[in-house]
Amino acid sequence: MDNYNNGEGMTMYQLAKITGIRPNTISQWYNDQELPIEKRAKTINLEYLDRVCIALDCDSSDIIVHKK
Repeated sequence: MDNYNNGEGMTMYQLAKITGIRPNTISQWYNDQELPIEKRAKTINLEYLDRVCIALDCDSSDIIVHKK
């Protein structure tokens, strides 16, 4: 999400307002990459993912990275 959030000039608060997702949830996703793997989000609501992708005009594969 880092590239899209900053690249589009949209703040986390603006993204939350556009998508109807709580700002704390957006912040958690954004900062998740800095957490140890055992503390990262285990699931994501697909409806929320869809809302974010629509707001950022991107595909889910653009903002979700699978790491082994």
